Amino acid sequence: MTKKTKTLTLSDRLEIEQAYLIGKNIAEIATSIDSCPSTIYRELHRGYAGRPDINGRPAYSAKIAQEVNARNIKRRGCRRRTLDDKKH
Repeated sequence: MTKKTKTLTLSDRLEIEQAYLIGKNIAEIATSIDSCPSTIYRELHRGYAGRPDINGRPAYSAKIAQEVNARNIKRRGCRRRTLDDKKH
């Protein structure tokens, strides 16, 4: 059985931001948005605000994370097909 991937929305990111700011740990945040902890770690890295928060941890910004995500999706573009791809 495979697990479906979930794309985080802005509301998910805002929930992560609030939970992280009040000091919840990664496992609690992951459970609250029905995601796995590795997704939260990647998301915190994506939305790093460049300064520490009130808890002394790296600050997370949902707005920054949403902008980075949108930029990454736009940058993907179309993949060029190679000769190997055409054979299959």
